[in-house]
Amino acid sequence: MIKLYAAFTKELDNTEKAVREIVEQLKPGETVLKNSVGIVHFYHEYTETGVYQALVDALPFELVGCVSTSICASGNYGDLALSVTLITSDDVFFTIRALRDLKKKSRAKITEELSLLFSELCESEKPKMVMTYLPVLKHFSGDYLVEIANMLPRRFPLFGTIAPIEDVHGNNFVVSGCEISSDIMVFVAFHGNTEPKFRVHTSFDFEVAFGDDAEITDADDSLLKAVNGMPAVDFLIKQGIITDRSVITGNTNVVSNIPVILTRKDGTKVVRGVLAISDENPDHVFLAGHLEIGSKISFTFFDSETVLQSSEKLMTDMFESGERNFIAYSCEARASTFGSQYLDEVKKIASLSDMYGKMNKPIEYCVSYSAGEICPVVNNSGEYVNTLHNYTLISCSFD
Repeated sequence: MIKLYAAFTKELDNTEKAVREIVEQLKPGETVLKNSVGIVHFYHEYTETGVYQALVDALPFELVGCVSTSICASGNYGDLALSVTLITSDDVFFTIRALRDLKKKSRAKITEELSLLFSELCESEKPKMVMTYLPVLKHFSGDYLVEIANMLPRRFPLFGTIAPIEDVHGNNFVVSGCEISSDIMVFVAFHGNTEPKFRVHTSFDFEVAFGDDAEITDADDSLLKAVNGMPAVDFLIKQGIITDRSVITGNTNVVSNIPVILTRKDGTKVVRGVLAISDENPDHVFLAGHLEIGSKISFTFFDSETVLQSSEKLMTDMFESGERNFIAYSCEARASTFGSQYLDEVKKIASLSDMYGKMNKPIEYCVSYSAGEICPVVNNSGEYVNTLHNYTLISCSFD
């Protein structure tokens, strides 16, 4: 059985006070069991002010995690914040592994090393789940990661996030102990007596879609080339996503926040964003993830109201099922729908957790923001399939 405790601080410049707040909330002398790991999320400057390293030194368990633009932890929320989520157990043990120097390695080399790492995690017994943290990489996306895991003879569920880039300097740090880098992937395998429960809440209703019934007829990796035999950009114009070809000339970001629903041939549904028009061919567009020829494609609506509805659905589901602890990741595009009120989603979650906590025992949790959410979904055969998501709020709860 797993116990989870979440702590929160906004003391960016006061190392002593930040450590004291985290330790006082976690109470490691009372809560830490035989096996423990700490999941940490933070505004990137916590690595510059010394707060992160001080926590590594002060806490009696290893920290892994990544940056986040905003955070909500057990009723507290804010930006410029840091949280530590203690996961501890007597009968579950945690194995931490990392891949380094990713930018120097080819996609094939990373694939080879990941396949070996995942196989090694299964040597004694298959993990109940593996939490994963990776930076944004130009040559290796989250889709490659989940595909490797899905091809294993002993498949296990992945749950985690791609670290968002917080500013122009690319400080999308992933951390493991004293190591702080935008050039590593970190994994935490869970072995033992636990049955994690996964949820995927979209920012909209899958059934509320618009556009003609369409099929991807040509694609290469994340590049959408043709739909129903029509050039991708012409298809977007026909659907009213963009007005005419002149709108996109010289502007690669004009369709950056369009939610696309893809229904794969195995029946799983994923959401993708349209990122950019191809520089090499203005008939083609890049989406935020791999594309499968033969998948059905449609579009849907996405706004702040639907974001709040999905957040409320998550908290209601947790309360009604009796689950009292979880970790969640929300797509950073969800926060952007609120404009200057970008904390409204975490504010809503904190309010609901306080209300539900008063009706029962307190809920321990952490919600942070993501540049790509990794969580399994169920296919037509009732099997878990590891999937990279966009525009979603994903969660994992423990017994």
